[in-house]
Parts: sequence; structure tokens; C-alpha cells
Amino acid sequence: MAQPFGKAISGETKKKGGACVIGCLGCCVLLVVLIATPIVGGYLFAKHLVESYTDTKPVVFPEPGLTAEETESLLARVLEFKAAIDEGRRQELSLSGDELNAALRAYPDAASIAQHVYFRLEGDRIRGEISFPMEMFKLPFMQGRYLNGSGEFQISLKDGMLDVRLLSLAVRDIPLPEPAMAQLAEENLAKDIIQDPEIQALLRKIESLEVRDGRLILVSREKNTESVVAGAELPAAPDYCGVA
Repeated sequence: MAQPFGKAISGETKKKGGACVIGCLGCCVLLVVLIATPIVGGYLFAKHLVESYTDTKPVVFPEPGLTAEETESLLARVLEFKAAIDEGRRQELSLSGDELNAALRAYPDAASIAQHVYFRLEGDRIRGEISFPMEMFKLPFMQGRYLNGSGEFQISLKDGMLDVRLLSLAVRDIPLPEPAMAQLAEENLAKDIIQDPEIQALLRKIESLEVRDGRLILVSREKNTESVVAGAELPAAPDYCGVA
């Protein structure tokens, strides 16, 4: 079930020009949710567990705790980080959980999905809370049902390869059945998105991405250290902000 939905999201993003850098990288985090959620939904439907594991009302998430001035400063930092990527300069961007949520909601392409998730950064892990209307996944008899849950993930980027691993997942505070959890835990949940040439081009321009001490830390790569196979043509990085 995950693949068609993922393609639909990807296609819509490209039509609109995509989100900014943090929107794109944040969407790599969102991809974990987007891939996992329809798998979970399909499993629950197949096992006749829809009523037990879904709700009739969505969860309303809190607004990020940033002032207007703090949000403006955050977006300026994001744009500066994008400029560093475009110019091949090494620069660090460090985001708290509130800043990640605020940045995702600030960009229209990411906001439509970001409204259904809320991230907390704890130690070296990402904790995500979700509230998705099940009809998004085009499963029968799902109208008016919501998948409300939470999960913990680890995310890392090395040599341009994004790796996202699911550590735990609960729906309505009930741990996911072992067969579904085992299926998700074995996979790099970013394996499909990193096949996109545009995403590959962007990730090659990021030296590292990690969660450390409760912050998402990204470091752009210097142009002369970019990891490219000799003789290979690197796809042009997409302009996610509409800024040259």
C-alpha cells in the first residue's frame, strides 16, 4: 500500500516546486511516517483490527512554541543553509523539535503533511506522533477513521545514503502486533525516496545528518569534497525554495 501513496506525495511536491531544504530533509523524516502508515493501515484492515486500532476523531497537535520573531529568525537560518548548499560551503544547521515542526509547517508543500504529525527530538532519536485520516490510503470502509499513534526512529546520513530505522510503534497506546512491527523494523524506510535522482543530488550535498542531544543537526558539504563517482554526471539539485 505504501508505494502508490508515496508516489502521489512525491508527484504533488514536484508539481509545486517542492519545499525548501528543511522541507525536503524534513520530508525525509515525514517519509518514514508516510511509508509506515499505509503498511500499518493495510495490516489492520487485513486482520480486521480497524476498529480496535483506529479512532473516530483526530488528535490535535500543539503549535510549535516559537514567537513570530523566532520563526522569522529560523527561516532566515534555513535560507542561509540552502545558500551554503548551493554555493558548496560547509555550514551547520541545528534545529530543536519545535524548530523542526515550525519549519515544516512554514512551507506549503510540507505543511499539508506536517499538520498530521508532530515531532519530538529526544537524545539521538526522533519521536513522531501521527494522526492520519485513513481514507487517505484508499482502503475500503475507512471513512471517518483515524490512525492515531506514535513511534521512535533513528536517522542518519553517511556518504549520501540516508538511513531511517523504526525502533518502536504504538497505535492508540497499543504496541503494534509483532508481525507488522517485524516487517517495518527490518527495513530502511528511506530506501524508496533515496532512489529519486533529485533527492540523491541533494543528499550528496549534505555531509552529515543526525539527531544528537535532542537536536537535528545537518552539515552541508564543501563542493570540492562532494562524493561523486569519477566520470559520473551529478543530477542538478532541485530548487526547493525558488531561490537561485
